[in-house]
Amino acid sequence: TATDAAGNVSDPTPATTPADPTLVAPTGNLSATTTAVGAADGMANLPATLKDSEGADVPVTAVITNASGSAVTNGSLSAGTYTVTYSASGYDDVTQTLVV
Repeated sequence: TATDAAGNVSDPTPATTPADPTLVAPTGNLSATTTAVGAADGMANLPATLKDSEGADVPVTAVITNASGSAVTNGSLSAGTYTVTYSASGYDDVTQTLVV
């Protein structure tokens, strides 16, 4: 704590606040298969909840995107590698790789 010539007191120590919980990304890659070579009917089993950094279950929304960044429909996936982005209110998004 310091006091200037005018008697103003300042406290240079910043206030600290606990970190907000973060969404924990799933580990490993997801996988799905199609019914036949060349088919576009792959479907991944996506979780409806993920854990946060404090261990709480958090409902999530999952969006699957292809290599060009376009959203694709689960159940209509062809062979390839996709990114699954999980979103939850109040958390930063996390991603996971999906291989069909």
